[in-house]
Amino acid sequence: MSLSEMLDHLHMGIENKHAEFDEMISRLKTAKSNIRTEQDLAQSDSKEIKKPALDSSWKGERGTDFHRHRKDAYSVMHDIVNNEYEKYIAEIDQKILHFELKKMELAVASNFAGRAQDVMEKGEDFANDVKHLIERGWKAL
Repeated sequence: MSLSEMLDHLHMGIENKHAEFDEMISRLKTAKSNIRTEQDLAQSDSKEIKKPALDSSWKGERGTDFHRHRKDAYSVMHDIVNNEYEKYIAEIDQKILHFELKKMELAVASNFAGRAQDVMEKGEDFANDVKHLIERGWKAL
């Protein structure tokens, strides 16, 4: 494979990976937004668990049991809204950061490819330098 073909393949690989990472980041951001929406809805719903206020007819064992079950349901919803959703969002943020870092690595690979192109344009005397830069670019992928 000629140096020119190697550079073309490297550029295509960088572009394809960049597009792949952009797509993943976009999908993760959409998922995060959807989770935030669900979290807001669940938070509103959890407040409804405590309604209506119990009147004087809810006394004794029946009232105590109902109140306990309602309190347990609220506790579970509160945990989901304030802990589980936040855990999912934190995981998504970590994945977004991962792909952002991968895009930075691609920028480094693109820089090596650009430098290799510059050297190659200077003539065949620099062929070994170009090949070395291309290999470094591939390693950065």
